Amino acid sequence: MYRIEWIPPLALIGALTLLITPFLGAMLAVVVVLIVAVAILVAVVGAIVAVPFLLARAVHRHRRSGRALPADTAQATVGRASLPTATGRRASAPEASAALVR
Repeated sequence: MYRIEWIPPLALIGALTLLITPFLGAMLAVVVVLIVAVAILVAVVGAIVAVPFLLARAVHRHRRSGRALPADTAQATVGRASLPTATGRRASAPEASAALVR
């Protein structure tokens, strides 16, 4: 929020400098453009460097959690019923039916 409050005074100083001494005003404009260009370049390089790290971290967390992807989950659960057993763990339909026969 405070960054916005600095813009009008800086623009006024830059305009006055450009009107009073054109050489210094032009130099100030070039410096501002260079600073903005360097800031953009630093942001792009930071994003390029960060993307592989963030991707690897996301894959690592996904593998650690043991969760399947939504498409894998849908295919894995088709045709299988998950029923509770006497031990408290969940069993698939063949295990549950074998437990009922005993």
